[in-house]
Amino acid sequence: MLSESARNYFFQGDTWPYTSRPGAWQYQFWFENVDATGAFSASAFAKSAAWALPIGIISARVGLMWGNWMARVRR
Repeated sequence: MLSESARNYFFQGDTWPYTSRPGAWQYQFWFENVDATGAFSASAFAKSAAWALPIGIISARVGLMWGNWMARVRR
């Protein structure tokens, strides 16, 4: 969605929030799982996935507990 073709009425590829400062970064793809040469880093991906799994499990459990509590709330 950062290509020239996405900058149209339908895709709105050139629409940014008012809080962001315009610059060259708007049309560049940034990806954290690359090393200094620009190649994909499997270790960086594994590290990110190792953090994402427990965070996802914890947030799902908290959401389920909140939903169960809300189901028991009466007026």
